[in-house]
Amino acid sequence: MNDNLDQAHVTVTWAGQTKAFLLPWETTIATVGQMAAEALDVDPAAELEWWCADGTSMTNKLERSLGELRERCICPKLEFEFRNPRRR
Repeated sequence: MNDNLDQAHVTVTWAGQTKAFLLPWETTIATVGQMAAEALDVDPAAELEWWCADGTSMTNKLERSLGELRERCICPKLEFEFRNPRRR
């Protein structure tokens, strides 16, 4: 069996950099964000927001797994990005 089919292909973008990850479907969105922030050298004090590239906020989905997103058709391309907070 091909292990690549049993894992999620995830990309994360910040400040013109893109990082790709191959992760188990059980990985939570919060964990993806933490891994990506570290890999992309995101300043922990930056207070960035976590979004799907299609415009869906991931803020209220941090405890969901990649598999749950897949089942619910949320962020189907698994392309995420860090964004500066929106001014309200």
